[in-house]
Parts: sequence; C-alpha cells; structure tokens
Amino acid sequence: MKLATSVAALIFAALSCRAHAGCGADKVPSMPQALASAWIVLSSDTERSGSMISNCKDEGIYLGLNVPLLSVLASAYGYDIHPVRVAYTGGIDRNARYNYEVRAGTGRAAQAGALWRSLAEASLPVRVESAAEEREVWVLTRTAEKPGLRRIVGHSQDSRYSFRPDKGEFAAEDLRFDGVFARKLEYILDEPVEDETGLSGNWRLELHWTPGDRSALFAALREQAGLRLEKARRTIEIFHVNAFQKPPAAPDK
Repeated sequence: MKLATSVAALIFAALSCRAHAGCGADKVPSMPQALASAWIVLSSDTERSGSMISNCKDEGIYLGLNVPLLSVLASAYGYDIHPVRVAYTGGIDRNARYNYEVRAGTGRAAQAGALWRSLAEASLPVRVESAAEEREVWVLTRTAEKPGLRRIVGHSQDSRYSFRPDKGEFAAEDLRFDGVFARKLEYILDEPVEDETGLSGNWRLELHWTPGDRSALFAALREQAGLRLEKARRTIEIFHVNAFQKPPAAPDK
C-alpha cells in the first residue's frame, strides 16, 4: 500500500514541480507532513527505461521512481554528476534503478538534504567521493564569428533548447555558455568537454550535422558557429563511485 501511495504521490509531485516555479504547500500531495519518512528500494520495473524525479527542497521532499543509480547519487549528494566524469571501482550494478521517498516533516525542510544523504549512505552499496584530477578532455573555444552563433541583446530568460543528436540538430534561444552546451557535447562524444569560450550573456545557437559522424559535428561547430574542439589536458572534477559492503553486525552477547 505504501509503495502504491508513494508512486501516486510521486506522479502528482512531479507534475506539480514542473508546472510551478516552486513547490509550495498547495503543490505537493496531501500526506501527513508531521511524520518524517525515508526509504529507498530497488525498482522491480527493470523493463522500463523512463524515470521520474521530484526534488521539492523548500518543502523538504525528495521523490524518485525507477531512477538510475547515478541520478540517485546526484540527488542525494547534491553533485552535478555526468557519466563521462565517473570512475567506478568494484562490482557495481550500473544499471540498477531505485524508488525512494524522503520527507523531512513539518518544520524540518532544512534537514531534508542531510536526511536524504544519510539514507543513501546507509542503504546503497556504494560510496561517492569527488577529486580534482588531470585528464585529457575536449576544450571548446571560439575562433570566429559565424551566423550560427549570435548574441541576443536584452534577453534574460532561462535557456531554451532543442537537442536531437539522432537527427543531428541543436537549436537554442537565450543560451548561456555556463556548461549546458558542453554537457550536450559530452553526451555525443562520450568524453569530458570543458567550455573555454569565454562567452557571457545570452546567445542564439543553431547547428546541423550528420548524425553519428564526429568529424561532421566538428565541422559544423567550426563552419556554422565558429567554435572549435581540441584535445588538451585539464584538471577536472572526477566522481569515484566505489563499491561498499557494510560490515556484518556484531553478534548479540
């Protein structure tokens, strides 16, 4: 019963958080807020690839349905974890998915993050550590002005973009070069990308390339947007996900 209720609550909360800028008391499921709850279980829905996450930090609520391990860790630890910046050690099931619920309770929203992390550390068979390490990465720079990349004056909206790597398309309005575009390139290249364009403000970017052709992507960046990718060594943050097995409990005396 609790799982069914939590799943329904998750769907409602996820829709509420997407539809509103914040998560006020009238935008989350009606459940007993005076009682804190915290649990996480392996998802049995192994055939389903989609997942739902609802982080209502102001209300002290974290909900997840069929969430991949890395996304669970990113939520619990507060890290901006990307797969190409992760190093695994030990026998870790990277395809594992989880359902979870964390509710800090009335007047305890500020403690929810710590509660969620404590739950993850106590329940998951892994530990996460971050370290600054020198690695070979792709470095993105701007070399020329091209029509595909134009500055937008007077706009202050959040970035809006359409990213369709299977179609070889990327189109963005009010794009800020604050890591968003570099992360999309990481998704395509499956390697770390560091943004060293030095571009500030808002930009309109439009790219078209042959899907699956890395050289075509590089040419599109260069010829359509005046951007270049080159290999270089940089110090970046690497997340070490280490297998962890809790020591057996001491026998009762």
